Amino acid sequence: MMKRIDIAAAGYPSIDRIIRIEDQPRVGRTSIIENSDSRTDYFGGCNVNIAYIASSLGFICAPMMRVGHDFELSGYRGFLEGPNMILDGVQTVEDEITSSSTLIVTGEGEHVTLFYPGAMNGKYDRNINEELIRDTRYGLIMVGEPHYNIRFAEACLRYNVPVIFGMKCDFKAFPPEVLRKVIAASEVIFMNAFEQESLEDFFKLEHITELFHRHDKTKVIIVTKGSEGSDLYALVKGRLEHHNVPIARAERVVDTTGAGDAYIAGFIYGYLTGRPVLQCGRLGAVVSSFVVEKAGCLTNVPDIERIKERYTKYYEEDLI
Repeated sequence: MMKRIDIAAAGYPSIDRIIRIEDQPRVGRTSIIENSDSRTDYFGGCNVNIAYIASSLGFICAPMMRVGHDFELSGYRGFLEGPNMILDGVQTVEDEITSSSTLIVTGEGEHVTLFYPGAMNGKYDRNINEELIRDTRYGLIMVGEPHYNIRFAEACLRYNVPVIFGMKCDFKAFPPEVLRKVIAASEVIFMNAFEQESLEDFFKLEHITELFHRHDKTKVIIVTKGSEGSDLYALVKGRLEHHNVPIARAERVVDTTGAGDAYIAGFIYGYLTGRPVLQCGRLGAVVSSFVVEKAGCLTNVPDIERIKERYTKYYEEDLI
């Protein structure tokens, strides 16, 4: 059956502000803010970042989330509206505001994140749009309100919608019962090296690839490793493949906060167009390299021609 939507993306939306300071903030000491855009609102949230990039590359995407009464007035709705973005899965809580984050970044690149859940607080729990999930090719689960994510995962299982899961080491968003259900439902799982260790401890695994034998739905596991690139593990016709993908270097690094989401979006572009896993990982690295070149997670989203050009430059093969 032909489906109307390529990706339904669940998770916290966020209106972000980024504050840059030189040293670690300390109690009793004033820290000087160094960036003049510290009061600028950047629209995002992990699920939104990925859906926005994927929609710019031609996929029909539907963010699924709750927002507050400020969704339209803040400009967030207008930012998301476009020919490839469906907003039917966005629910408004009229007496609350949209989730927001304040990111404090030190001169050494260390982050402190302050988050207000707003309309995604569990006390505003309500039914989700299951008809929209039924009509999608893939469900994406990122960090979000636990009960919302459980219902989203259960709906994906009910309607045989494959799940792509972006593991964030946030055990408030993914308590044990949620983590087990989401992992069991996932075809593709993303994590970083620290999250790999956490999952190995949680599931008592010798290595993360044992998930392939624990859960028959799991086909691909990606471990991102910062400047060391990423490790890709894939079960192909019963055989385990492993690839290491080096990073694609950015022309300059301004803001790394959206790098992980951009990698996932690039990988998904390759995966949904039927490319080999190695190419998918390289596409993730290339898209990520563009996003870090400007402040904000979505201010330097590349088009496919720029992606192809940089892909060929770094990996010495043409992307057809």
